Amino acid sequence: AEAQKDGKLERPKHGFSALRTRGKVAILFAGPLSNFLLAVSLLTAVYTTQGVQSVQTFDNRAEIYEIRGDGAKNAGLQVGDIITRINGQVLPENETVDDAPRPGYRRVQDALQRGGLQTFTVQRGSKTLELSFTYTPAPGKLFGISYGPERQESVRRLNGVGEAALEATRFAVTSIPAAVQGFANAVGRVFIAPISENTGVVGPVTSSNIAGQLAQNAGIWGVLQFALLINLSLAILNLLPIPALDGRAQHWRGAADAGLEQRQNRRARH
Repeated sequence: AEAQKDGKLERPKHGFSALRTRGKVAILFAGPLSNFLLAVSLLTAVYTTQGVQSVQTFDNRAEIYEIRGDGAKNAGLQVGDIITRINGQVLPENETVDDAPRPGYRRVQDALQRGGLQTFTVQRGSKTLELSFTYTPAPGKLFGISYGPERQESVRRLNGVGEAALEATRFAVTSIPAAVQGFANAVGRVFIAPISENTGVVGPVTSSNIAGQLAQNAGIWGVLQFALLINLSLAILNLLPIPALDGRAQHWRGAADAGLEQRQNRRARH
């Protein structure tokens, strides 16, 4: 706003500040809404062609994701094996260790740290195998497996683009609270964690590397799903009144101009 000779503020005639409140609000939400609609469009394309993929995990069963050492190979383990028992004991769904909750599949780590003779009951396809082996842990020596909870993937096919768009919109809307929480956690780690500590916050270069890895491992649809998350995050971030984000300038300008408009209206009434 520009000051007149009598000291009163005059509403600007050009630019963002010259707009009425409705115009300012429209501009404020235009960018985030575009990001949101692009995210929904990308997810609609994925759902239409690939269906809705879901993954169910079981913490009481350890799945072997990767074999990377001689210890695991000598034990007879293979990628895709499901460890259901260790030394005859069924893995629990969860348990408390050192006063902290822990999933049951982590008992695999306990067994390997103890070493000695171990017997893993393994489900391999339709077969159940008993694999006995002796392992001696040592500094710098790895058994050589990457494992985690058993994962069972399923795909639900949708009837046409309309149902896919509805499902994509539902997913995007329900993802907003998690995205906001994730952003808040990331900001907290940046300001709280020591400078030397890796906070897990990545920049454009790392994001490009992630997209490249997804393109190799999951194809174009993996990249599209990554682009969906990026656009959904941008839609939320651009609404936040934080320095370096679009929302900050728009919020402050809108608040200042709204205050000016209210003061002028009060003068006109008096």
